[in-house]
Amino acid sequence: MRESLYLLSMLAVAVSPAVAVGAEEAATQPVAQVDPDLPLATVGGKVITRGEVDGMIARVPHGRKSGMTAQLLDRLISRRLAEAYVKSNNLSVDEDRLAEKVRQLRTDMALEELFSQAATPEKIKAYIAAHPGFFDGTRVRASQILILSPISAATAEQLAAREKLRRIAKDIADGKITFAAAATKHSDDASKSKGGDCGAFGFDFPMEMPLKIAAFSLAKGKVSPVFRSGSGWHLVLVTDVKSGDGKPKPLKNPWTGRQTIPESLAKLAIREGIERKIMLSALGDSGRIIHHQKLDDAKIKTPDK
Repeated sequence: MRESLYLLSMLAVAVSPAVAVGAEEAATQPVAQVDPDLPLATVGGKVITRGEVDGMIARVPHGRKSGMTAQLLDRLISRRLAEAYVKSNNLSVDEDRLAEKVRQLRTDMALEELFSQAATPEKIKAYIAAHPGFFDGTRVRASQILILSPISAATAEQLAAREKLRRIAKDIADGKITFAAAATKHSDDASKSKGGDCGAFGFDFPMEMPLKIAAFSLAKGKVSPVFRSGSGWHLVLVTDVKSGDGKPKPLKNPWTGRQTIPESLAKLAIREGIERKIMLSALGDSGRIIHHQKLDDAKIKTPDK
């Protein structure tokens, strides 16, 4: 269906003189100088204007805007064609399903806008400047203790897991047990077999962002506060730091050879900060999670067909 609509949209573009003018104009003039009411195409009697396309372009990440005008116009034409088909054939939708879709879309759009505002080019640049050691080739060796606690767990269970790790952290701080011994005894991570040692890694290493941020924010020999990730609650000890030159640069993964630019990593780090706030909202009244039944898939019977 999508492929068919795409082909139809391409045909519509091909036969529309307004589209050709708009495409040529986009290549020769800044978007700001184009009349937002300029008609680019008509589908089922309804006009698609340059302003509609520019509104979609504004939501595209800055590094991916080039050449998007024609693609986004194609999408709009396909969408309008589908809308016209639904209307002309009097197709209906279940209102409850529609309401659920609208609720999901509203949440997704609100979060998309939040992420977009938090990771503007200026804010990304400021984040890199504030954390040069994240992006200058510094490598950290760290150990961790993980207490598994999924974000879907009941709030009481999440709080209990956090409190368990806080007690372990206090025992380590009081000298009752070493970090390595505590990791071997209590951690749910595979690194427990090595006393929690995760090895040495750069900020571009593929591991959970909260763990990397915590490790790169600590000096050698220091232990982090207890913090959350999507997996559960963590405690991190930095055992070695090999500092970079203080100059942010593309980081090359020694295993894959792939390079990652600082801006991409900074954007992920900023996004993680927001996602962590969402996860932690489960600990308060606004997002409190209560499981009223414990489901066992093995005991769930499906009706005979």
